[in-house]
Amino acid sequence: CAKYCPNAILGLIVNPVNSVVPAMCELYKKAGLDPRKICGVTSLDIVRARKFIHEATGAPMETIDVPVVGGHAGATILPLFSQVPACKGMSAAELEAMDKHVQDAGTDVVNAKGGKGSATLSMAYAGAKFGNAVLCGLAGIETTECAYVIRGSEEQLPYLASKVTFGAGGVKEVHGFGDMSEYEQGRLKECLEQLKGEIDAGISYASENELAIEKTGSIWDASCIPATPSAPPQPNLAASDKKTGNFKVCVCGGAGGIGQPLCLLMAQNPHVSELCVFDLTLAMVPAEGV
Repeated sequence: CAKYCPNAILGLIVNPVNSVVPAMCELYKKAGLDPRKICGVTSLDIVRARKFIHEATGAPMETIDVPVVGGHAGATILPLFSQVPACKGMSAAELEAMDKHVQDAGTDVVNAKGGKGSATLSMAYAGAKFGNAVLCGLAGIETTECAYVIRGSEEQLPYLASKVTFGAGGVKEVHGFGDMSEYEQGRLKECLEQLKGEIDAGISYASENELAIEKTGSIWDASCIPATPSAPPQPNLAASDKKTGNFKVCVCGGAGGIGQPLCLLMAQNPHVSELCVFDLTLAMVPAEGV
C-alpha cells in the first residue's frame, strides 16, 4: 500500500493493534508518508458494548452509542458507559461488571470455541462498520466512528482510540474522551500505563526497520496534527444515504475466517465499485474462490 497507493486509508485488524498501528505509523513517517492514513479498527469493542447494554437494559440498539477509548486489548479497552443515557439506571457494580465483560469478550469467544478459533463473524461485521464510516467520509458524508490513531503532541499518549470523524481525505478530526465518571478516570490511568508499553514496543520495532519502498524525499510535518483533540461529537445514531461513492476496496487476508464474511459485507456496500481480495496461498480457500 505504501508503494502503490500511499493515499489509501488502511484499516488494520491485526493483533496486537496497540503495537502494530504505532509501528506502521512510524514507518510511514520515516518514508515521508502521512501516518493519519493508518487506523486501528476497534469497532468490535463498540459493537460488543452496544449489544451488552441492549441485553442488560432492553434499550433499542439504534438508541445506544457507547464510546470505547484507550486501546484494543484487555485493560486498555475502556467503554465510557457514563456517557450513555441507557446506562443511567444501572448500578456502579453492574457498570463495573459490564466494563469487565467488554474487556474479556474476545477471550470469552475463544473459550466458547474450545480454543479452536476466535471472533470471526462479529469481527467481520465490525470491520465492515468501520469501512462504511471511512467510505461515507470519502463520499462527502462526514461520519464518526471510534478508531485507534495517531494523536497530537499534547495528549497523554501518541496513539489512542477515541471517536474519529472521517471526511473526504480520511481522518478529518480526532475527538477527546469527554466527561468520565470517577471509576472511568481510575480505569483510564490503568489503561494508559499498560498501553504505553505496548506503544513503545511498536515504536521500537519501527526504529529498527523501514518500509521496502523508495523514500519520497519529503519529510512528514507533524504540525499537521492538532496538539489537542476536539470536543466529543454528539452521538451519531442516524445513517445517511444521500450520496454514493465510487471506491475500490482491497481486503488483505480476504480468504480467512474474518476475511470471507468481511468481503461479502463490503461487496454489498453502495460506496464500493470494485472489491479486490488478497491472501496467502495457504489460506483455507483460494482468494479467487471468495
